[in-house]
Formats: sequence, C-alpha cells, structure tokens
Amino acid sequence: MRFTKFYISVLYFVVIITSIIFYLNNYYIIASLLIAGNVLPGYKLALSLVEND
Repeated sequence: MRFTKFYISVLYFVVIITSIIFYLNNYYIIASLLIAGNVLPGYKLALSLVEND
C-alpha cells in the first residue's frame, strides 16, 4: 500500500508539472483537459484505495 500511495503521488506531481508547462506556453485548453482528465479519476481511485486500507 505504501508503494501505491507513492506511485499516485508521483503521477499527480507529473500531471501538475506538465499542466503548468502547458499553461505557461498559452495552451490553456490542453492544460485544463490534462488536469480534468487525470486528477478527477485519480481522486476517486485514491479514495477507493484509502477506504480499502
């Protein structure tokens, strides 16, 4: 379970960094879709992992 939490944290970090890079390059739609497409499903996954622990 510890590795899974670390893995999810790394994935969130990568999504946030790439979204910031897209935002700084004026690709606002891509940045918002990247956040919405990855963070929202990942949040539900993280909640289900916490509930099962």
